[in-house]
Amino acid sequence: MATPNTLQINDLRLKRMFQRLRQKTGASYDDVISGVTSNILTAAARGTRSEDLEGISESLKSMLRQPFRITGGGKVGVTKNDKVWYQGAGWGYRNWILCNSNGELEAPQGRVMRSNGTMSTVSPSTRADIVSAMAEVRQTVNRQRNYATRTIGLGRASWVEMMRRLNMTYPGGAKIAQAAAVDVPQVVHSAIVATKRGTNSTFNIRLENRVQSALNNKARGIGAFTSAVNRNSRNFERKIGQDLDKYVRKFARQNGFQIRGSMP
Repeated sequence: MATPNTLQINDLRLKRMFQRLRQKTGASYDDVISGVTSNILTAAARGTRSEDLEGISESLKSMLRQPFRITGGGKVGVTKNDKVWYQGAGWGYRNWILCNSNGELEAPQGRVMRSNGTMSTVSPSTRADIVSAMAEVRQTVNRQRNYATRTIGLGRASWVEMMRRLNMTYPGGAKIAQAAAVDVPQVVHSAIVATKRGTNSTFNIRLENRVQSALNNKARGIGAFTSAVNRNSRNFERKIGQDLDKYVRKFARQNGFQIRGSMP
């Protein structure tokens, strides 16, 4: 089962698409792969939702529900009903301590309830471990919240920035135009990678997007990208049994290259 930030892409179908388009157009791998990538990034930009502080907050809560792994071992988890649980390193899968029921990342006061329903008193060393664990989680949450807040509005723009770095032209439309007008700040430049290299016979494009305003649960940018990849390859395979030549001509026209050679 995929997590919110996991890609599930039909890799073989995508490769078949590249190979068939190259055969039908006589174009280079550069032209074909760049054209498909441009279509995918455009669809990802259009499909990424506008994000806000509420979306950032929900994304951080989702991170804690997984739960959060502490450096050196141990976990902290927060349930949907705001129960904060702690599990020490090596405790076993079902052994947790309930720290509080108000969602606050703080160590428990007094006696605690364990996951088996029993009440007990934690040792001073365990309490110290919990205090340290909660401090680490708070620091991580605050750091990610501050970063995500600074990058609000960059979800769609991050995909368009990839196209810009790859020297691709992008179509019109209000969402794309708005994203293209955003000045991507230096703070997120390293979170975006878009490079291409190769020859006529072998060509690769590398894409990475770690911009939080594209990846949080409300923006669903990673889902928009995955959907764009799979939809492009799925639509192509459907056209094979219908009017592939028309699809190929439209693809070449949209991406600014001429079909070389005859159409087999």
